[in-house]
Amino acid sequence: MKLVPGTYFDEMDDPDFKLPVWTFIEMNLKALHKDEAFLVDLFGVTKQEFSNWKKDNRNIPIAKIAVLCGLFGITIDQFYDRDFNDDLQYEDLYGLSEYKNIDNCKQLSYSKLSYLFRVLPEAECTVQCFSLGRFPKGFFVENNDPYSVSSPEDFSYIQMGYIYGSDVEYYCQALDLDVLYDDKSGKKTQIRSITFSELKEISKILKSDWGEDSHKHITVDHSGRYEKLLMLSENHSFLKDYLRENLKEYTGRYEYMNGLLELWISLRQENPSYDVRGLMAKTLLASGATLLKSGKVDKDRLIQLCRDLFESDIENGKEN
Repeated sequence: MKLVPGTYFDEMDDPDFKLPVWTFIEMNLKALHKDEAFLVDLFGVTKQEFSNWKKDNRNIPIAKIAVLCGLFGITIDQFYDRDFNDDLQYEDLYGLSEYKNIDNCKQLSYSKLSYLFRVLPEAECTVQCFSLGRFPKGFFVENNDPYSVSSPEDFSYIQMGYIYGSDVEYYCQALDLDVLYDDKSGKKTQIRSITFSELKEISKILKSDWGEDSHKHITVDHSGRYEKLLMLSENHSFLKDYLRENLKEYTGRYEYMNGLLELWISLRQENPSYDVRGLMAKTLLASGATLLKSGKVDKDRLIQLCRDLFESDIENGKEN
C-alpha cells in the first residue's frame, strides 16, 4: 500500500509544511515492509555513503530519487511536494492501530497504555465538536488538544480551533467509536462502530436541529474495548496511577472502578490463569471498587472474591 496525494498537511497551520525527506522515505519503506538495508542494496552504495545522505542531510542524487519514485509509485514532483495523506501517515502521527489487537495486549508498556488513555478523551471531544466544524466557545486549543475551560481567567487563552475531517475519520477507524445522539424530535439513536460517512450525516442533522449547541447532543463511548485491553495487559502499575491521578475528580469514579472489577471477574472466569496473582483486582479493591447487587454492596460476592484472592496467594506461595 503506497502513499497517495492528499490534503492533510495543506490544512495545517503552516500551508507550506512538507514531510521531512527521510521521514517520508521511512514511511514509504514501512508501507512496503522494507528497511534501510534494502535501500543500500538497491542503490548499490556503501553504508557510509548512505549514512552521509541521511545524517548530514546531503542531497540525494536525482538518479536515486528516480529509483525511489519508481519504488513508491509516485512522480518526482510528488516526491518533492511531499503533501501526502492516507492512513499510513496518520498511523505515523497518532500510532493507534497497535492498540486494537487485544491478543497482543500483554505487550503494552506503561507508556503505551498512558498514551492510549490520553488520546481517548481527545477523540471524544473532537467527535462531539465535529458537528460544529470547530471547537465551540469554552474550549481552547493547545498542541491540537482541546480542554474545557475551568475558570474565567482561562478565557484569555481561548483560540478558535477548527476540526479537520481527516483527523476525525482516523479516530473513527482506529478507535472503533460508538455514538449516541438525539434530534429535535427527542429521538435517541445509537450507532456502534461509527464510520466517518455516518458521522457526517449525523453532523448535518445536529447542526440543523441544534446549531451552536450541537456538541451537547452527541456522546461517544468506547464500548469497553480499551478497558478490556487495559485489564488484559495486567499492568497494575498503570492501573493504580490511572485510578489515582486520572479519575480522582471523575464523578463516576466508583461506578467506573466497579465496572472494571466486574470485568476482571468475567476475564478470570473465561481463563483461570488470567492475572494469577490478582494484582489488578487487588489494585481495584484497594482503590475503593466493590461488587454491587441491585445498587447495594453484594457482601457475599465481595467476601468470596477476597477469599479467592487470599487462597490464590497461598497457592502461589507454595509453588514458589
